[in-house]
Amino acid sequence: MPGWSPYNYVLGNPIGLVDPDGREPEPPKTIFVFYHGGPTGGGQRVSNTGTVTEDIMNTAIAEVNGLGRNAVGTVIAPGWKQDAGVATGKAFLDANYVEGDQVVLFGYSYGGDNAVNLARVAGVPVDAMLIVDSSDGPMRGSTVQTEVTENVNTTLNVYQRETSRGSLVTGPNSDNPNRSENSSSDGTSDSPGSRGYPHSARGNNRVHNLDASAPNVNHGNIQSAKRKTLDGFLKDVIHDYQ
Repeated sequence: MPGWSPYNYVLGNPIGLVDPDGREPEPPKTIFVFYHGGPTGGGQRVSNTGTVTEDIMNTAIAEVNGLGRNAVGTVIAPGWKQDAGVATGKAFLDANYVEGDQVVLFGYSYGGDNAVNLARVAGVPVDAMLIVDSSDGPMRGSTVQTEVTENVNTTLNVYQRETSRGSLVTGPNSDNPNRSENSSSDGTSDSPGSRGYPHSARGNNRVHNLDASAPNVNHGNIQSAKRKTLDGFLKDVIHDYQ
């Protein structure tokens, strides 16, 4: 940047800009890794799923772009074993993360555990994590990892306590927050035993547990029923990042 100064690091703005490799500095970006529910996706990246999970991510990306910042994101469909989904999320972070970037993780249902375990192996600071009714279905919470590691700055865990019975409802009302039902269009058949659980923090990080139990909220529709809360949390995280 000789036209700017004989020697100048990030144009004199080390708070707002990063320079990972000596080229032109660029503003930090936000990286979103979102997991939807269900264990049948093989842990692979997916797109155009039509899920509420993906719509929440797209809304968050639009919020970042509206601030004149860049964002990248992916939705991952969990597999029966979490290793594949966690590895896919780690590979996405490795390919995109530059020091100073904002990392935001999200996991619904079986994907909630994937998000918590990705944070454990991420190897980078995670600014925020949003967990929605993290569940292992018939295992009734026995494999759900409820401790959030100290590299996660802030976590919001939104959960409800109604145990699903595994019936499958499809069609236009499958995510209607005003309809009591036990299924979801978000990658899971809402297997028996699905429900969320409180989470805790390891170290000085912050975990906020929000019990969203209500007559019109269940495992299948919780994302739609609490959409305003989920979008609001992500919006605050995006706007507050320095």
